[in-house]
Amino acid sequence: MLLCTFCGYQNKSKSKFCSSCGNRLADESYLVGRILVLGEGEARREYLVSSAERYLGRDEGNDIVLDDEEVSARHAGITFAEGAFWVEDLQTTNGTFVNGERITEPRRLQNEDLIKIGRTILQFRV
Repeated sequence: MLLCTFCGYQNKSKSKFCSSCGNRLADESYLVGRILVLGEGEARREYLVSSAERYLGRDEGNDIVLDDEEVSARHAGITFAEGAFWVEDLQTTNGTFVNGERITEPRRLQNEDLIKIGRTILQFRV
């Protein structure tokens, strides 16, 4: 099975496009990270992250939408570079925290790091 990085739908292995949302499917080798939403007021959800840049925020145009009044419209970005995933705060008022520390520059993510955005807690997993 091939998971869609956009909607999480499980597609047949030989599919090139997602049967649910129509987005082009990435090769399984790119599906190496997951973001698990753990925070207050949020249903437990899991998102796949790949080599494509992903944005988190309150606005519906983000890849990961967080229904949290303390989250900016476009709050943080997750990128894949130098063989690792990185999280970056997008100059927000309330900031982005990794393992309790406010970040001021891109931070390399490690397995099971906790990311706090507003009141929402997310966990990064590889």
